Formats: sequence, C-alpha cells, structure tokens
Amino acid sequence: MQIKSQSGRSMVEMLGVLAVMGLLSVVGVIGFRDVLNKQKATETINQLSKRALWISSNRTLMAKLTTDLTQEGFSETDGFFSISNSPSYTDNTFSLRVHQIPKEVCQHISEYNWKIATITQGLPCENTTDMVFRFNNDLSERTQNNICDINEPLSTCICPENRTTTDGKCGLCTHYIEKNWTQPILTSKTSYGILTSTPAQGGQEKCVPSNHPVFCAFDNIVAINSKYYAPKVNSAFIQWQLPVKLKVSSVDIYTSPEPQVLNRFPNTIVLSGSNDGSAWTELTTATNYAKPASGEKITLNVNSDSPYQYLKWTFQNDDISQIAIAEITVFADEVVTEYYPPDNTTLQCQ
Repeated sequence: MQIKSQSGRSMVEMLGVLAVMGLLSVVGVIGFRDVLNKQKATETINQLSKRALWISSNRTLMAKLTTDLTQEGFSETDGFFSISNSPSYTDNTFSLRVHQIPKEVCQHISEYNWKIATITQGLPCENTTDMVFRFNNDLSERTQNNICDINEPLSTCICPENRTTTDGKCGLCTHYIEKNWTQPILTSKTSYGILTSTPAQGGQEKCVPSNHPVFCAFDNIVAINSKYYAPKVNSAFIQWQLPVKLKVSSVDIYTSPEPQVLNRFPNTIVLSGSNDGSAWTELTTATNYAKPASGEKITLNVNSDSPYQYLKWTFQNDDISQIAIAEITVFADEVVTEYYPPDNTTLQCQ
C-alpha cells in the first residue's frame, strides 16, 4: 500500500483568512459610510453657500422682504437635508437653518474651515440635530469653491473671468448685463422689489372694487377693477425699487377702460431714475398730449445710457382731483446685476 501525503490549509489558517476578510469588509463599510457622510457635508455646505451669496447680493432687498427663498428658485430639499428657505435677519447678519443633521455629518461640517459663517446651534455634534449658520450681511465672495476675496492675491484662489486686475489681484465684477428683460407680473407690493406710492391706496392686497393698491398697475391686466386710483388729489407718484438695475428704453401707461371718467388720466407724466432712492435723474416727460381713449396707452420713450435701480413716475392732473392708471409696462434694453453670480455662466462680466 502506498500512502500519499496531502497538503492544504489547516482549520486555524482558514479561520484566520475569514477573520481578515471580515475585518476588511467592516473597514470597507466604515470607509464607505465616511465617504458618504463627507459627500453629504460637502453638498450641505454648497447649498448654504449658494443661498448665502444670493442673500448677500440682494441684502438691501431681502432685509425688507418677508418672502422666502422658494420664490428665488431654491428648494428646501435641494440637498441631502432640509434647509429652511425662510432666513432670519438682524441688522448685520442673517441665519440659515439645516434640519436633522446626523452626528457624523455634523462633525464633518464643523471641521470645515468656514470663512463666511459661524455655527450658532448644533455643536457639539452629539446626536442628530438642527444646525444654524449665521452669516454677515457683508460676507466676502470667498466660498468653499475657493473664489477669491476682493483684492486677494491669486496664488491661493480662483478669480472669476474678467475680474483679474493689473496688479495680479482679484477685483470686483462691477456688474453683469443680460438682454431682453421681461417685466414680471406683480401680485403684491413686494413680489418683485418694493412698490410704494403717494398717496398710498388699498387697504387689502388685492385688486377689487373700492380697493386699488399700487401693484394693480403692474399685474398685466387693463381692467376697471385692476388699476391704481388716487382720489381727491391732483398729483401723485409711484416708486419702484427693483432688485436689479434697468436701462429703460420706453414705458407704456394705460388709461382705465372707463369712458365716462377719462379725465382721471394725468395731463403730465414725469419718469425719473435713481440708484439710491434720494438723488433723482429725470429720464423723460410727457405733457400737453391728447389723453388716450378708454383702455389705450401713451408711450414714453427714454433716451438714457445709464441703468437705474429705482424708477419713479410723477403724475399731475389739472382737469380733476383724481388720478387713475390702469397699467404700467416697462421695457428695458438691459438688466444689470451688480454682484457676481457664481451659478450663472451665461452672463457677461462688464
């Protein structure tokens, strides 16, 4: 009989291999979870930075508005976690809240080298928590994407196109220009910028008989009950503080479709522009014209190369102590945004 020797792995060796494989699997799962948590933290930081830059760029407007960021295209579910679209404001800061951040993601966010925010709630990261981030209204343009601050040397950051200065630093893009502006349909005095009037009319925020708030003249409707109406006065004005600057080319102003009261339409209309709401430049004046027929318009042409953030219409009626305007439509050659919009690559820095 011939006895053959056999070679192979012992039971101890096999158990050792299985143990190593199990350990590697555990390490792999832990590593994957850590990578996923870092990704969630990075995306949350991205979403916060986008909102913060938009608010900071429009801080003068946003500080006076009660509307949330949903109207500006931001969704509370853009990232992995719900971000409140209703910032809270103080005189010099605004805060954004992120809901229900897990402990591990919270730790990654807290380790990020924040240059534009302070975490005011959620630390230390002990459990799933809401985190609140406070931003200064005058935050710089530096974000986690490493956009250069104003006048910062270019060795450690990226300067957006057309902003590099002759001394090798990053300058401010003074404005962006976009063509073909379309006037939005207004549904309140603050649905796009801020509308004011003297005298102020309308106790309710809707266009109905006996209630004619100023936004009714910007709702794209020429109707009896959709107008701005100021009784018992010979003069009035409407002022529109816009969230952008417009280079106005012309304005159409419509009479109310009430044939029996055409004399409510003003005899004189003056359009002025301003960039601070205090110093005004007269853009055009219409006077001694034949008042348009019921529901018809008069067109004011504007010859100005300057963009303005504030527009003001001054009306004078010498025929009767009443002023009625059914609709105002503004046409602009250019809309100018004065801050660098990092997500809009179609605009041209000028």
